[in-house]
Amino acid sequence: MSYMYHLESSFKGKNAIWRYVIMFAAVLVVSNTIGALPLGIAFFLKAQADPGVIGELASNPNDLSVLGLNPNMGFFVMLFPFMAGLLAFVLLMKPLHGRLFRTVINGGRKIRWDRFFISAGVWLMLSGLYLFIYLKADPGNFRLNNTSMTLLVLAVISVLFVPFQAAFEEVLFRGYLMQGFGILVKNRWFPLVMTALLFGLMHSFNPEVKDFGFLAMM
Repeated sequence: MSYMYHLESSFKGKNAIWRYVIMFAAVLVVSNTIGALPLGIAFFLKAQADPGVIGELASNPNDLSVLGLNPNMGFFVMLFPFMAGLLAFVLLMKPLHGRLFRTVINGGRKIRWDRFFISAGVWLMLSGLYLFIYLKADPGNFRLNNTSMTLLVLAVISVLFVPFQAAFEEVLFRGYLMQGFGILVKNRWFPLVMTALLFGLMHSFNPEVKDFGFLAMM
């Protein structure tokens, strides 16, 4: 049985440009409405009791403690829009494009979990090695700030829910948008370069870019 490659598989199904526009719009709407519900509820309840919280949150939108949320709950609330957006994308793929969700990941083939876990293991090993060397070279730069149970809760939230954020971004840019550019220009290099540039520019708004500089982070 023959299989199509990732970019070639995008030519199967319904691929008019307006379908890509609708998909991005729908995912954006869902992530900012349904995905924002937990934050909206917390904001509404806190504002009812203390209207001054509106100004506090406006001055520092990243500080969700003003809503009475502990850091772990605030972290989960920030991740929830990505979960809602990814679910919307998965559900809309078939009716909007007439092809399966896995075509965005692997060109229609089965997901090769062995490669997924091998690459994850290699990255974990390299990251651990780097951390070990850095720890030995400059131990004074490390400090354990939290030894309470909240650290365990944070670890559980990170392991269970951060992958949804990563999957949302990677699937949307490296998979879906790359295929869309492939259909538009019928070229392999343009989709690769454009999605890399857009992905980088999207992350240029991250706080660490402001701290360390645009060129250094990019």
